Amino acid sequence: MKSSALPKLKRVADLIAFRDKLKPAVKSDKESGARQILVCFGGSCLASGAKEVRDALNAALVKHGIAEQVSLVETGCMGPCVIGPVILIGEDRTFYQGVKPNDAEEIVSSHLCGGKKIERLMVTDPTGKTPFPCRESIEFFKRQTQIVLRNCGWINPTRIADYIARDGYSSLAKV
Repeated sequence: MKSSALPKLKRVADLIAFRDKLKPAVKSDKESGARQILVCFGGSCLASGAKEVRDALNAALVKHGIAEQVSLVETGCMGPCVIGPVILIGEDRTFYQGVKPNDAEEIVSSHLCGGKKIERLMVTDPTGKTPFPCRESIEFFKRQTQIVLRNCGWINPTRIADYIARDGYSSLAKV
């Protein structure tokens, strides 16, 4: 939905009605079955080459003929800035760190097309031996209760309708 198509919301009831209208259309990758690669576009990841990683992933998706089935989504900061650029494979929440443009081909061919996760790009335990495949199993995230960033990786930050559909601005009803 383009911002020019957003209705003027004057009351809390207007916001709730608009949100309820959007919810069926704006679903997360888990809910919709759509395939996504979430690329962190936070400041540190951008400085570490996130744009180049995104471009390389796009080229690999095109090469493998799956660019129409997999969305590349630029997200806000995902958290662990020191290991960027980071990406998250939406369907299974696999979290890859320190991704370089030359890793894109392997991510697409092995993981997306072949179903094989790439352990060398995963966060590991302190011994460096046990990879943590999904974001939720990483110690850095296990100790957190995300409040402000709870929608990071679930919405496109450039689309306000995505935010509203996931209860954005709902706190306004409390004031």
